Amino acid sequence: MNQSTRTKPPSAELAPDQKDEDSLPPYHVLDEILHSHIEEGLDAQTIADNGFDHDVVVEVLTRLEHSEHKRWQMSPAPRVSSRAFGQGWRRPLASRHDWRH
Repeated sequence: MNQSTRTKPPSAELAPDQKDEDSLPPYHVLDEILHSHIEEGLDAQTIADNGFDHDVVVEVLTRLEHSEHKRWQMSPAPRVSSRAFGQGWRRPLASRHDWRH
């Protein structure tokens, strides 16, 4: 039986029965880490010092950086926060920041 779009767990993947939390932290953790970094400009250590597991923070920020090419490919979008994250958030594609330090 197919689940309703409104009741099944969110997933960006195409594999059957795969959920985002299979490879990502729970959304409430992920959202807070991303908000701290993107909106507040905090680095990995400062975010970890605010109560998050350092390895999880490093993993999230590393994934964010590795997906930079996707933001370069997207069409212009409206800004929905005080800080740009689409066209205005440009990091060098060749950047390989080591978030562990």
